[in-house]
Amino acid sequence: MKKQVIQTLKMPLHTYENMIITHYVGWCAKRVKHPSGLQKLITCQPLFNWWLKELEKYELQFLKDVSEYNTAMSAYEALKLYLSYTDKINNRFSKPLLKYANESKSIKQ
Repeated sequence: MKKQVIQTLKMPLHTYENMIITHYVGWCAKRVKHPSGLQKLITCQPLFNWWLKELEKYELQFLKDVSEYNTAMSAYEALKLYLSYTDKINNRFSKPLLKYANESKSIKQ
């Protein structure tokens, strides 16, 4: 599915991956009250796995809805539409995983 999303967005793999990581970090930043808690959320693998599964649901819906128009859309239009679908993830969270991440020990510098 990732390959289909990348083709639809007409972007290189590394650009897509950077966009996903940036989106995840932004999502995490909205869930913390203090900057020191951000590291705990970002590094929590179960939380990231959950977030990625949720993102895939929005990406799948995006692909279904644009399948007929894929060749007619510009890269800009595709990205704009993609973001309108995937930004919905900002309204979703898993209380148990956020609690688990906040209770984990952060990496000491």
